[in-house]
Amino acid sequence: MDDRGWRSRRIFTLGALALLYAAQGVPYGFATKYLPFVLRQAHFSRTKIASLGWLQLPWYLKPLWSPVADVPSLRSGWRARVALFSLQCLLAVCVAGFALFDVVRELPAWLALTFLAAATAATQDLFVDAFAVRALGPEDRGAANAAQVAGYKLGALAGGAGMLLLARRAGPGHTALYCAGAIALTAALALLLRRDEGPSGEQGPHRTEGEAPRATSLRAVLALVARALREPSARAVALLALTYKLAPTAAGSLLEPMLADLGWTPARVGFAVVTVGTVASLVGSATGGWIYHALGERRALVLGCVAQSVAIVPLVFLPLTGAPYVLSTVAIALDHLASGVATTALFAALMTATNREAAATHYTVLTSMNVVALATGGMLGGIAADLLAKVLQSERLAESVVFGLSVMGAALPLYFVRGWDQAARASATPR
Repeated sequence: MDDRGWRSRRIFTLGALALLYAAQGVPYGFATKYLPFVLRQAHFSRTKIASLGWLQLPWYLKPLWSPVADVPSLRSGWRARVALFSLQCLLAVCVAGFALFDVVRELPAWLALTFLAAATAATQDLFVDAFAVRALGPEDRGAANAAQVAGYKLGALAGGAGMLLLARRAGPGHTALYCAGAIALTAALALLLRRDEGPSGEQGPHRTEGEAPRATSLRAVLALVARALREPSARAVALLALTYKLAPTAAGSLLEPMLADLGWTPARVGFAVVTVGTVASLVGSATGGWIYHALGERRALVLGCVAQSVAIVPLVFLPLTGAPYVLSTVAIALDHLASGVATTALFAALMTATNREAAATHYTVLTSMNVVALATGGMLGGIAADLLAKVLQSERLAESVVFGLSVMGAALPLYFVRGWDQAARASATPR
């Protein structure tokens, strides 16, 4: 394949990956944007709403079945594409199922579908991530991770804003069906993905010098990952994955319940939090990809960490001022912008720290640590706000204090970035 054909194929691959990641974000948008607002209107406590984050449990547990995507017969070829296509179709069916039930009167059915959709999306993610790690070279990193984060955010926008903005006009059922149809259309992309030869005639990205021997069995895959996790100098990778998004997520978990308490309508929340916030996050993702290439991996991680901490500062004042619409929208946009920069930098860095021969399993373990942090942060934010509200006798002051604590917590991961380059090499090439 010549240089021009190779570049065209890479552009197609990045676009296809973005849309496949977007499919995963749709049910997540239902669960994290629509449900919290509707349930707060139905007088659920913040702690109960935050506990719904554990419906995303399959994302935390997917390392248990991630070796399936590393089995040699499923690493590439038609079997891998058929598996991904089938999972994409199943995800569309799950999302369509939301149309059958009323979210408040038949909440258990919604919660069950949320769990099933999370399990399907998490499994689909295994195959997409494994393909991305193996098929994309270092020159694609940054752009690929921006596509990854932006695609997922677009899916969350479709699911969250779609429900909040369109539910009153088209109804939640029809909105869910529209989202399911979009997911079904992207399923065809799974059949078109393949690892092409590059301009030099070599298959996929180069293996790095000193890389562990090729894993040819499930046992070898698990051995590679276990060796990487035991590597002393690579522990900073796991600790960074666990802490990088913890405090920002604690702050973000309070937004929808707080705005519901302050009388915001679903349409207003849909525009300010979901639409403006997600667009800002997309801009942040693209900026994060550019920063990654311009400044390098370690500096991008530092900048993302600092940006997240600084962006939470305006949120401290929202509860105390009654969350005026313009100020709140700007503050939310800044928070999501910083989150997009940081998330792209983190996922690109974790991809660098992944051993290619156990790509699905190793990358899944690392990203699942981040997902655990997201759920834990959300729970901590809700619980802390409820407890402080009782102590301080003020819900608004309690929310402001949690935002303030999150500013400090968001800066803590800087400690684990110091020796990142050595840690990433040790993780990707365990001795």
